[in-house]
Amino acid sequence: MLDFGCASGRVLRHFACQADGLEVWGCDISPSHVAWVRRHLPPSIKMFDNHALPSLPLEDNSFDLVYAFSVFSHLDEHELGWLLELRRILRPGGFAYLTTHTDHTWSILKPEHGVYQGLLTRMEGSDPPIERSPEMFKSPLPAERVVFWAKGATVYGRNVFHSTDYIRATWGRFFEISAIHREGAYYQDVILLRKPA
Repeated sequence: MLDFGCASGRVLRHFACQADGLEVWGCDISPSHVAWVRRHLPPSIKMFDNHALPSLPLEDNSFDLVYAFSVFSHLDEHELGWLLELRRILRPGGFAYLTTHTDHTWSILKPEHGVYQGLLTRMEGSDPPIERSPEMFKSPLPAERVVFWAKGATVYGRNVFHSTDYIRATWGRFFEISAIHREGAYYQDVILLRKPA
């Protein structure tokens, strides 16, 4: 399995310690995260850096499972390229377990959620342009895909929301949509994708 965007291994460590015989891989865009995992977690975890452009140093059909927690909730560019890259490295019949912000997430956001405050106070703009106020959460997601960004932001300074219809129509071009679990990862939804066999 591959934990795509594994950060400091917060999920990866559990697979490495509890799943005997499972080959565990991890990658992240932050070299410091990759270095931390290499220093502090079991050496059996195979780690590598990835970059913003969708290209992984892996062979086709390498994994039965790719996991990405809160990665697609921050990808404002190259989203489709990354979906194709994950499809490439999955074996036929393999699964991609992805979490992201959806229109459902939008509808349940409350002031106690960090992303709620961030959208109102730290984000500089959005595409499409939206006037930011607490009132915006009382209306449906204003577009199929909405990207918010912070001033001078890196990849971490983006918040992306996808409508369920967008996920089914766009992500569904590359994968079978096996399930969409509402709030399967705190307030994010889990999108379970399957590469056709």
